[in-house]
Amino acid sequence: MTKFYVCKQCETVVGKICGGGNLICCGKTMEGLPFNNSEGLSVKVKGDVVEVDFLDGVKNHKSIKNGVSGFVYLKTENGGQRKQINNLEPINFILINDIAVSVYAYIFSVGVYFLKIK
Repeated sequence: MTKFYVCKQCETVVGKICGGGNLICCGKTMEGLPFNNSEGLSVKVKGDVVEVDFLDGVKNHKSIKNGVSGFVYLKTENGGQRKQINNLEPINFILINDIAVSVYAYIFSVGVYFLKIK
């Protein structure tokens, strides 16, 4: 299962696609980021296009400020794709000979949202 980790010292975020072992940053073990509920995301699959949008619960979160940073990771049957978040506007992914499985959205100071597609 895909997991995300953060360094509490430098705030580096790392995505772990598979494998075991601890991740170390700044000389300390990185902490796993818990998943928020899926109610913050909307995902629409139309043919080869997957659109990820952020719902009002995320957009109005008390920790959201100007200049939102983070990323959306689309896990697919054959790998995955990652895109940077731009002011919480919808993000489109194009699939070529692949099927969307799940979406992870990391927003700095808010956390990780997870939504299973398949």
